[in-house]
Amino acid sequence: MIIQTKALVLKSLKYNETSLIVHCYTETLGKQSFLLKGILKARKGSLRVAQFQALSQLEIQFHYKKKAGLQFLKEVKVTYPYLSIYQQIEKNAQVFFLSEILSNSIGEEEANPALFRFLETAFQWLDSSDKTANFHLFFLIKLTQYLGFYPNLESDHLRYFDL
Repeated sequence: MIIQTKALVLKSLKYNETSLIVHCYTETLGKQSFLLKGILKARKGSLRVAQFQALSQLEIQFHYKKKAGLQFLKEVKVTYPYLSIYQQIEKNAQVFFLSEILSNSIGEEEANPALFRFLETAFQWLDSSDKTANFHLFFLIKLTQYLGFYPNLESDHLRYFDL
């Protein structure tokens, strides 16, 4: 079955001399891994290494095989080209930190559209904003809502955790 969906690159790893393994969080299928054969060779093709930087927002098309561990991409298009994230060192450091956190904390291979929309809009805001000193802290607190352990702020008498 051919799937076309939005995706967010969590991490990319070099495989052999010419290939990459890319872990993405997709809108329709959750976390998926892709093998990009020969992408590191100097050749003409539709896929570029620059498209798979940390937290890049993509529109991807691939042939989905449920039992396969690694999928193979057919088409890739950048949906939101970042203007400042990769040029400003503070934002770039936050992106690498948050991509590592996300790749280790998101393990689900099922759709979670609310989480995907949160990630998409959060990184678009990071790219367009100038005041990002504590973005990573705010992001991590909001992420706990989607991971299932957000602090309950409704009860005033329960202000701390007690065993």
